[in-house]
Amino acid sequence: TDGINWTGKGKVFNIRGNSVYYSGSVWVAVGEDTDAAKNIAFSTDNGATWSNQSVVLLETYANDVTYAFGRWFVNTSDSCSSTIAFH
Repeated sequence: TDGINWTGKGKVFNIRGNSVYYSGSVWVAVGEDTDAAKNIAFSTDNGATWSNQSVVLLETYANDVTYAFGRWFVNTSDSCSSTIAFH
């Protein structure tokens, strides 16, 4: 809670994490996992546990995530201008 002392929670992604964002009630993290359904993870309990969606939203890994206008926006790894928005 102080930003100085951290507690490890294990791996969320089995290759690498790229970005994390907090909306005020939900944490969303994006990264790269060998299972494409696990390239996006979310936590509603302040990071104590992480879950993944049950379907593949991205065939490739995600680079960045943000929350604006009541929607989540995820930038894919190919750096194209298209994004995926989900709520």
